[in-house]
Amino acid sequence: MTTISHVGAMKPVRSYADLQTTIRESLAPWNNAIARESPANVSLRLSQAVLNDPLCTAENLRSLLGEYDLRLAGISGVSIGGGAKAEVHRPDWRSEERLSFMFPAANLATELAQTENFGITTNAFTYRSWIDPGMPGNWAALTLNLIRIVEHLVRVRDRTGLTIHIDIEAEPGSLLRDTDDIVRYWQEWLIPRGAAMLSDRMPITDGTAVEAVLRHVRIALDTAHAAVVWDDPVTSLDRLVNAGVQIGRLQVSAALECEIPAEPGERMALAEMLTVQQSPTLLQQVVAIRDGARYEDLPDAIAVIDESVGDIWRIHTHAPVIGDGYGLLRTTRSVTEEWLREIAARSLNVGLIELRSANWSVVPADDRGEMAEMIAREAEWVREVL
Repeated sequence: MTTISHVGAMKPVRSYADLQTTIRESLAPWNNAIARESPANVSLRLSQAVLNDPLCTAENLRSLLGEYDLRLAGISGVSIGGGAKAEVHRPDWRSEERLSFMFPAANLATELAQTENFGITTNAFTYRSWIDPGMPGNWAALTLNLIRIVEHLVRVRDRTGLTIHIDIEAEPGSLLRDTDDIVRYWQEWLIPRGAAMLSDRMPITDGTAVEAVLRHVRIALDTAHAAVVWDDPVTSLDRLVNAGVQIGRLQVSAALECEIPAEPGERMALAEMLTVQQSPTLLQQVVAIRDGARYEDLPDAIAVIDESVGDIWRIHTHAPVIGDGYGLLRTTRSVTEEWLREIAARSLNVGLIELRSANWSVVPADDRGEMAEMIAREAEWVREVL
């Protein structure tokens, strides 16, 4: 199994100058702290604005990365517009604007990649509330745009030998939320219809088109996202493998979990702690185990906490895996560990392993250290589990 470890918690930046600052102040020290080889691998989270900056050329990036002893091992392109909450999905995969990011990102990867496989993460098409999942025409339009990128990547591979894959990142609020959604999409749309679209656009057989689609479209498996929707690692991996779904990137962090107490004072204390965890920029979906209730954002769940006594909530955040719990909140580190062990047991190639913890505020003050030190602790934990 490929175990290229790096940190990808960088926020989208607005210019090449911002990218230089972020690499200097965070990505370089963090990745060099966990690297066991030189240069250290890094994935850059790029925005449309950065790609449009005339200074963002392959030559300049190669020089910048070399200055800090870094090697580009992936591109993260989920939130390319930098919006907050649901706006991270905009522009979505129905738009030409999304493709106007994906094509240049693929071309940049073609010039800079130093490995035979290179992943570009993207959102799982759109925010689920923006679209009617029951309309086949919506799926057809989304799939066609994806296949347009696949066609380009097939031609890149024929020309250079480089395999660039699009890694679709399912998350609780996106069109693809969980293993059920992923497998259904692969079986009902990507393989039968997507491959047919590709063979219509290129002089290749249907069988070759299926191989190309499965090679160039993969998933970014995020252990925090999977925990929030209560996906079981064993069952999910069996289903993904059987459906031909490849993992292009493994993103490691934990969700938060809590059981709603019966005692009013404890419940109030929990509500206060959850309120502190609210994010002004990120949607923090909550999924309950008892009845599968889904709340689009953490404040929506807090508002009904008194009616949820005895239930267990999982909250969309990216908590560090250096602990099993923080105060009244547990983490899903044990679930993350199970994902890692099951992936290792199956000898699955997951491309990059991306340490994705971002919500460091939950860590008690007496357990905090320098950021590079805490990230190094996470990296060692992942290596020990694997």
